[in-house]
Amino acid sequence: MQEVLNSYNFALYHKIIKVLYEAEKVELPELLLQELVQGGMKSLTPTFIAVMYMYLNLNLHDKLELAFSSCLEKCRSSRGVHVIYLDSLVKAGNLDKVEEIFNHVRNNKTISVNA
Repeated sequence: MQEVLNSYNFALYHKIIKVLYEAEKVELPELLLQELVQGGMKSLTPTFIAVMYMYLNLNLHDKLELAFSSCLEKCRSSRGVHVIYLDSLVKAGNLDKVEEIFNHVRNNKTISVNA
């Protein structure tokens, strides 16, 4: 797949990932995200968000948590990433972690959450 997509830009990867996740094809979006990360692509946050939404919609909370952690390592903190993670924690019933993450977001000015 990488040979085919190498000459295309980030937007194409992102669109393919969105189409695949809407079709509930989990493995290929994961592979494409991995290729983007390994290829040193910048602006990965929208792609992480798309993959995290896929995991949220499919109730794959463990995978979402791994994607969240990976996103924090590779990207700037983002309100959208944290909101998806919080939604996942609520769906999974992990309310203690919800409070911890919410307080982190609220106290971190770089994430820019308002009242």
